[in-house]
Amino acid sequence: MEINGRTIQKIRFWKGFNQENMAEMLGMSLIAYGDIERGKTKLSEKRIAQIAEKLNMTTEQIETFEDKIELVFKNIGDAYGAFNQTNNNYDSKDSDLEKKAIEIQALIAENILLKTQLKLAETEKEKAEMEARYWKEKFEHKHNI
Repeated sequence: MEINGRTIQKIRFWKGFNQENMAEMLGMSLIAYGDIERGKTKLSEKRIAQIAEKLNMTTEQIETFEDKIELVFKNIGDAYGAFNQTNNNYDSKDSDLEKKAIEIQALIAENILLKTQLKLAETEKEKAEMEARYWKEKFEHKHNI
């Protein structure tokens, strides 16, 4: 079973946990947990099961998470395509309701896409902050500050 730290990071973020929460729930240091998300620690099946339990998921759900996200983006693209095609093909008043329904679906898809992009940006920011804390702690520890 191969699960990468980036996937765990995305799921953790979607579930509303920060790295400190996860480290505490798993009974490990923040640095050790950060190493998991950065892919510096090879995960045992036992540790993956423990992480899955804390995220209220199965290990299979974690393994297939990236595939499901990819499917969501494909569906978003399909909704946009259907919306654009509908706008080009419908002119009658009878189809206005269907056209509006597809427009709503496209707007919902766009909303999901924007929320996903925002969460990914926030995840990247959190990752950068964690890296900065890591290097600061490492520097301070080395120089006994």
